[in-house]
Amino acid sequence: MERAETALRIGFLGRIPPPLGGAGLEVQMERTAAALRELGHEVLAVEAADPTASFDLLHAFGSEPTVWHSLRHWTRNRRPLVVTSVVVVSPGREERILRLTARLPILTSGRMKAEVARQADVLVAGSEYERRLLTSALGAPASRVAVVGNGADPVEPGSLPDGVPGGGYILMVGAVDARKRQREVLRALAGRLPIVVAGPYAGPPAEREQWERAVRETGAAWLGPVGEQRTLAALRASAIALVHLSTAEVQSLAVLEALAA
Repeated sequence: MERAETALRIGFLGRIPPPLGGAGLEVQMERTAAALRELGHEVLAVEAADPTASFDLLHAFGSEPTVWHSLRHWTRNRRPLVVTSVVVVSPGREERILRLTARLPILTSGRMKAEVARQADVLVAGSEYERRLLTSALGAPASRVAVVGNGADPVEPGSLPDGVPGGGYILMVGAVDARKRQREVLRALAGRLPIVVAGPYAGPPAEREQWERAVRETGAAWLGPVGEQRTLAALRASAIALVHLSTAEVQSLAVLEALAA
């Protein structure tokens, strides 16, 4: 990898504060930051930076209301804005809702996404489908949108964590919530194949007991958050298959990592 001729100080916006956890977006930001540093750039986490800190470029990840809120109050260090939009919808009902809410004259999450997209100097889409959403649903100029897919490097497996069943099993990786349908998979495969789930619980607190009951009743192994990449690689290497049935995904890192292996 060649180093950049001109080193930049790049502000990163959009992460969940580390004490609160986070999920795949934080992993994407960390890996992007590592690649930029390898090229010779400096990366600054603006949410945790000193008020006197400055940067040459602001790169926001996500187009959710939290990013919209931060950009709406951006009064210092006005610089070019790059947005990796991460529009998490699927064709069909979710896409229709996004198109409708982006055009309503009231403040909706769809309208917030549209305002973030239109404010960006450059938008990074993860796929051609997302590029079309940015231009046709959110009103971003096509000339400002670039498609840059996610990627994953092979990782040497480490040791398996405690609680993993011996022999082959079905693996599910990612934050646990209704959108990723882990509970349905547990119920469908109960008694047929062992299941290992690696990921923090991210659903509504009121539904957590339902998830934990499904884990108990199906005998699945729920490991909680697994952040160590060598541990995840070991889990993939010992699995029969990775199952990923998310109803909305830009480009799943779990799937890309499995393909890279």
